[in-house]
Amino acid sequence: MRCAARRSGSPRGYIRYREAFFHAPGSAQYLKEGTRRGCHFVHETLEVPFHRGIEEQPEPSNTEIDGRPKKIIGTRLSVIYEAVRDDHLDDCSLNDTEEGPRNA
Repeated sequence: MRCAARRSGSPRGYIRYREAFFHAPGSAQYLKEGTRRGCHFVHETLEVPFHRGIEEQPEPSNTEIDGRPKKIIGTRLSVIYEAVRDDHLDDCSLNDTEEGPRNA
């Protein structure tokens, strides 16, 4: 269904595909191991969700999306910045592979 919706070219097909992706992003399967670990660290460990663009902009009458608070992208990026600054990014071992460190 995802591919058919994407190929259809119709706005409704795009919207259905986009909404399905928001609820179950399937991009991790296309990432290399280190990037996949980084993504997992950001989304799972830091709990920074996939950003949906303008839909995430908080408004006085609309402050939640899918049961979580809406936040501007800068707020989400600050969480990632602080993890890098405080050396928590090492926890996900981006440079290590099953064969060992890349720069060894």
